[in-house]
Amino acid sequence: MNTVLLEVLKDVVTTDESKLTPEAKLIDDLGCDSLSAVEITMMLEEKLGITIDDDEVAKIVTIQDIINIIESKQ
Repeated sequence: MNTVLLEVLKDVVTTDESKLTPEAKLIDDLGCDSLSAVEITMMLEEKLGITIDDDEVAKIVTIQDIINIIESKQ
C-alpha cells in the first residue's frame, strides 16, 4: 500500500494498522463518514499532487478503490 495513503488513513481513520487492508470498507469496517472521505481525498490531493474528482470520491467503498484512483493518476 502506498505509504502516503497509509499515513493519511492513520491520521484520519485509525492508528490500528491491522485494520487498514485493501479490502477494508471505509464506512462499514473503519467507521468513516462522508466528511472523513472528503478529508482523506483532500489530504491525498495535497500530498500527492493529484486531483480526485467528486464522481470518483462518490464511488469509493474500500481502501482498494482509493489505491486504484491513486494508481490511475500517477
